Amino acid sequence: MDHTPLIPFAGMLLAGLAVGQAFFPDGVTRKYTLPNPRALRLVRALENIGRNSLAIYIVQEPISLAGAL
Repeated sequence: MDHTPLIPFAGMLLAGLAVGQAFFPDGVTRKYTLPNPRALRLVRALENIGRNSLAIYIVQEPISLAGAL
């Protein structure tokens, strides 16, 4: 079993909670809108790669092995 220390991750959790309290002190949602990342072509291309990662892996694996021989 891998050893994963919990204390550093607890510190990151507490830091995230502190930042959240700084940005949203009353617990209300933000009053501004965020840009839609799906409108960017690069994001859509990365989504497509992520959705088809197994197919991409199956195609590139024989090519990589042939190149190694």
